[in-house]
Amino acid sequence: MISIINKKRILWVVFDFVQAGGQRYVYEICKALDRTAYELHFLRATSYGHDTNWDVEHYHSKTTELGCEIFLLEDILSSRNEFNRTSRSVFPHLSLRKNRYQEQINLTSFFAMYDIVNFSGVGVYDLVCNNYNVHPTNSLIHVLTAKFQDEKMYDNYRKDLPYHFVCATPIEFLSEELSDFTNFKYTYFPLSFDTDGYKTLITNEAKKGAFQIALFTRLSPLKPLDPFFYAIKLLHEVGLNVNLNVFGAGNPKELGLTRQLAYLHIKEIVDFKGHVKSIQDTLQSNPPDQIWFQAANGQPGGYAALETCLTGLPHLFWEFANIGNDDTEGAIRTFTKLHDFVETSEHLLNDKKAALSLGFQQQKYVRQAHSINNHIHILEKIFNAF
Repeated sequence: MISIINKKRILWVVFDFVQAGGQRYVYEICKALDRTAYELHFLRATSYGHDTNWDVEHYHSKTTELGCEIFLLEDILSSRNEFNRTSRSVFPHLSLRKNRYQEQINLTSFFAMYDIVNFSGVGVYDLVCNNYNVHPTNSLIHVLTAKFQDEKMYDNYRKDLPYHFVCATPIEFLSEELSDFTNFKYTYFPLSFDTDGYKTLITNEAKKGAFQIALFTRLSPLKPLDPFFYAIKLLHEVGLNVNLNVFGAGNPKELGLTRQLAYLHIKEIVDFKGHVKSIQDTLQSNPPDQIWFQAANGQPGGYAALETCLTGLPHLFWEFANIGNDDTEGAIRTFTKLHDFVETSEHLLNDKKAALSLGFQQQKYVRQAHSINNHIHILEKIFNAF
C-alpha cells in the first residue's frame, strides 16, 4: 500500500525579494526545509520596483527556482463583488467602508488556506495584519530588527494578543524588546545558512602597503557608522597607514555620510564602494586585513557578517544594543568602548599570529553555531505542531 503524506501548507509574508538580510533569512529556511513535507507559498506585501536602491530583486528568481508560488497583497485585497464595482461614485463613503470589510474577508480567507503563516519581520506584520485588523492565530512573527533601530516598531501592535515570536536573539536579551507584550510565545532560532563551500582567505604573508579594513553594511539611518568613522580616525592618528572601505547599498551623500568624513578630516582614508553582488568574490579579489561589522545583543549583524567569518579573516564588532557588557575575548568580539575597539584593531593589524588565531576561531564558531542543518529542526517541530 502506498502511503500518501499530506504536505503542510506554509505561507511566507514578505516585503520583497531584494538582496538583504531579512530576505536571505527566509530563503535559507525555505531551501533547507524538506520539500516532500512542506508546500511553500509567498505573499508579497509591496509592489515590484518599490525600492529604487535595487535594480534586481536577487531572491525573486531564487525563490521561484525552489518551486514557490508568489502572490501579491494588492491582488488578494482586490474586491470581487458587484457592489464594489458599481457603487463607488454613488455612495463613496459607504463604498470605502465596504471595500475595507471586503479586504479583511479576502485576507482572512487567504490566510485560512495555510497551516502556518510566517511574517518575515515585525514591520511586515504591522503593514499587513495591524493595518487591516486581521490577526491569524496560526502565525509566526520572525523578529529581524530591534527597538534600538526603531523605538516605535511595536506601537501599532495589540499587546494582549497571543503572538508567537521567532528571533535570533536569546530570550535573556529581550526583556526590554518585548516588555509591553503580555501573552506571547518565544522561539530562539539562530541566523542559519549553508556554511559549506567557503574559501579560507587569511594567510601568513607579510603586509605590503596600507592596511585595508572592510566594512559591510547597508547605508541607512538604522545602521549608524559613526563609531567606525571615529575608530578609523584614531587608528590613523596613532600612525597606522590604514584605509576603510565601506561596502553597501545606499547614497552616502544623501545620508550625510560624506559630510561626516569631511568634518572628521578622513575623506582621504574612507572610500564608499557601493553594493556588491557577491561579498565572497569581493573578498577573494582583494582580501582585507580586517573586517568590521555591526552587532546587536552579542550577535553578528546579519548574514553578511557570518558569511565573511567563514573566510578566516579577523572580525571586530561594534555593539549597538544596550546589553550591559562587552565580549572582548570570545570568538565574536563585541565592543561598546571606542578605546578598546581601536586598541584591539591596532593589535590585530600589527600581530599577524593573533589575527590568524582569531580568524580561525571565528570560522569554527560560525560553522558550528550557524549551520542551517543544525537548526532547521527547530522550525520543523513548530510547523508540524499546527
